[in-house]
Amino acid sequence: MQALKNLNQNPSVEFSKENSTSPFKKGDSIKLLIACARSVFWEKLQKMIQEMNLNSQVLLPGRIPDEDLVVLYQNAAAFVMPSLMEGFGLPALEAMAVGCPIISSNAGSLPEIYGNIATYFTAGNSDDLAKKMQEVLELNKEERRKIIDKGIKYTKQFNWDKAGKEVLNLYEKN
Repeated sequence: MQALKNLNQNPSVEFSKENSTSPFKKGDSIKLLIACARSVFWEKLQKMIQEMNLNSQVLLPGRIPDEDLVVLYQNAAAFVMPSLMEGFGLPALEAMAVGCPIISSNAGSLPEIYGNIATYFTAGNSDDLAKKMQEVLELNKEERRKIIDKGIKYTKQFNWDKAGKEVLNLYEKN
């Protein structure tokens, strides 16, 4: 699993081995990689991971260079977008475009942006997030391939040339 986000106080990532729906109950085969720039909450997150005894399962590499993101996305079981408030959610679209299933909160504009391609959980509900993570982990190869193919096809509608032309058309109309 991969969560890539600006680090903030986010209750959506608070689950533990003891949580009955936690994907970590299966042992060390599940890894959660939280890639983000270091911030004032970095130490708090590290402490929380230690207190929850998840050091071997939660990886905090810090900021990942853009050129390395594709490899992470392609090798992740899923990309988790745990936002409580989000304007657009570009990182998840980037992951979807290269074949990574998306698990997203239902906050803000995210359901509108990701459509029926993402698996949604209730924003701020860590039990629901853990349940949805488990569901995605348990997909068979055929189900996973269908989601990946739909995601890749879906993201083709988002491109900078098209967006630029649409913005230009708006300006020209006014």
